[in-house]
Amino acid sequence: MHDGLQAAQYADGLQKLIPQLGYLSKILPPAVLQWKLELLKQGNDVVKRMLPRIQQRVFLLTADGDLLIPSKEEGPRLQKLLPRCRLKVTLYGCLQ
Repeated sequence: MHDGLQAAQYADGLQKLIPQLGYLSKILPPAVLQWKLELLKQGNDVVKRMLPRIQQRVFLLTADGDLLIPSKEEGPRLQKLLPRCRLKVTLYGCLQ
């Protein structure tokens, strides 16, 4: 039961930091949300080291209106990490 409480507290803390997680915390049990966030963190740690080595040109399309992923923040961060990246920010991504 203690793990469930910790997961709920973790999800509540993240919800305050990242508004997009508010929606996910309503539809996912706290333990599932915590597990998925840990997987994202692990994947990010690996991929972040690889991005500067990618020499292929990249067109990165992000959306300010994205409700699940903080694209507004992620787009510029990824653009800095990818040496040959061009970023285009739209309101609703490919649906615009």
